Amino acid sequence: MVLHSFSKVVPVPAVFTRGRWECIDYKDTGANPWPCPPVSSGSSSNINDKIEQAMDLVKTHLTFAVREEVDILRSTIANLEGRVTLLEGENQILRQYAPTNVIANLPALVQQHQQQQREQQHLHTP
Repeated sequence: MVLHSFSKVVPVPAVFTRGRWECIDYKDTGANPWPCPPVSSGSSSNINDKIEQAMDLVKTHLTFAVREEVDILRSTIANLEGRVTLLEGENQILRQYAPTNVIANLPALVQQHQQQQREQQHLHTP
């Protein structure tokens, strides 16, 4: 399904109103883009306050999300460090009781085991 979007360029006067804002067409040589329409200081202050509140809210949400992610990562790191310590201890015990010819051939045995696992994964993957 193809949707076609049509737009039409409509000429507007150099100074026109869009919503509640007065707009100036800067391409019009007679229009002076620099003078700003008078804005009451109260509404400007309200807008600035609302922008500041919104920025503070975004900052709070981002800070909370980052702290939560950092806590999760710290927990994961602690779990992985504990697992590494456990596996190093098991490895040390197994090397202590394994025959010397098995330890000498360990890199080749590990490589052979990994190759077998890859082949099994290829057989089970469609």
